[in-house]
Amino acid sequence: MDRNEFVLRDKYYSREELFEIAKQAKISERFFEEYILYVEDKLKYFMESGDFDASSPDLGEDAVISANYFFNNVELALQNGHSEEWARLYVSSYEEHIHAFNNTYQAIFKINPQNAVEELRVYAKSVGGDEFYT
Repeated sequence: MDRNEFVLRDKYYSREELFEIAKQAKISERFFEEYILYVEDKLKYFMESGDFDASSPDLGEDAVISANYFFNNVELALQNGHSEEWARLYVSSYEEHIHAFNNTYQAIFKINPQNAVEELRVYAKSVGGDEFYT
């Protein structure tokens, strides 16, 4: 990572502030380093997309909201019994469009069909499946 990305992050939050924000948002400590990188990536995306005013203080807040959403939902999927691969794919896909479940299943299926079927079982249980459905 080059110095420009650190400057971009530091314009909005220091590293220590992001750690504290992650703690307050109840982000698992195992994600703290990745959380900081996620915020940096979102800030960079916002700046490069041209859809946002680069001088807006809201960019930092928007990046944090996005990171909180991502990591809290990854943690929820993990708590429901999904693999980390499923959790990340599902949450990333969910941010993009409404076909998250199908896209995630297809991606896992290409890698390992047996794991994809097991993830279906976990998913069905997490959305209230019964003994006949799962």
